[in-house]
Amino acid sequence: MVGSRKKLELNIPATEAWELIKDYNGMTKWRPTVAKSEIIEGVDNSIGCVRKLTFLNGPILYEKLLDYDSSKMMIVYDIHKIENGSFPVSSYKATLQIESFDSNKSVLVWKSKFKRTIRARIPVQKEMTKKRWTWLIKIFPIYKIYFHGYLSYARATRNSYIL
Repeated sequence: MVGSRKKLELNIPATEAWELIKDYNGMTKWRPTVAKSEIIEGVDNSIGCVRKLTFLNGPILYEKLLDYDSSKMMIVYDIHKIENGSFPVSSYKATLQIESFDSNKSVLVWKSKFKRTIRARIPVQKEMTKKRWTWLIKIFPIYKIYFHGYLSYARATRNSYIL
């Protein structure tokens, strides 16, 4: 298993940042690449519910909510099933969490663990430059998901983004 942990600094209070992602079925509010989101099993924001995400470019992901804690501003989910496309990883489990930085700033933390289905070595760098993101996106499409997710969230909250 490998993992990824990315942070996005936001110029809004944590409670305001949480408002945008607290609805497990509301990803279309901040991810323009998601054409449709619907709960197909269980009740929205209830552990065990499954959401079906239909992306504009065709793939459909079924994601199961594993943990939901509004007091910690945290959502944990995994990819349950994939249709109409491929995904460069398997056994994907992720956490989205909002952390308070100060009264007017917060941080979106998106971390995940997964098995790569594409084999290659990724040198570790602390600073993620545009050139590095471009390279990672070409080699490992999973990073495109994070990159576009952060850009979408930054735009939805009208924030500058820091990767």
